[in-house]
Amino acid sequence: MRSEKEQTLSHVIRQFVQLYKLESRLNETNAIKSWEVVVGPVIQAHTVNLRIEKGILYVKLDSDILRNELLYSKNLLLKNLNQAAKEAIITDIVFV
Repeated sequence: MRSEKEQTLSHVIRQFVQLYKLESRLNETNAIKSWEVVVGPVIQAHTVNLRIEKGILYVKLDSDILRNELLYSKNLLLKNLNQAAKEAIITDIVFV
């Protein structure tokens, strides 16, 4: 039997995330984790590094040709990554 002060672990974690304002950082992490799903395994294999700073996703690739091709799909990638994150957290993508 639960006492009145007992809470589920998921509830306590949600409170912790809200208290320390970690929602946006968790959403950024979800967007980065969804990169492979959005772009596929071939592009993921050429992805060296991903990071988000101030709403901008920086994608480091090991192929200049692929970097150029992805520039043409930038808007679609932006839309799909934000959908995967369930929030419009990425405002731009920069390929480096």
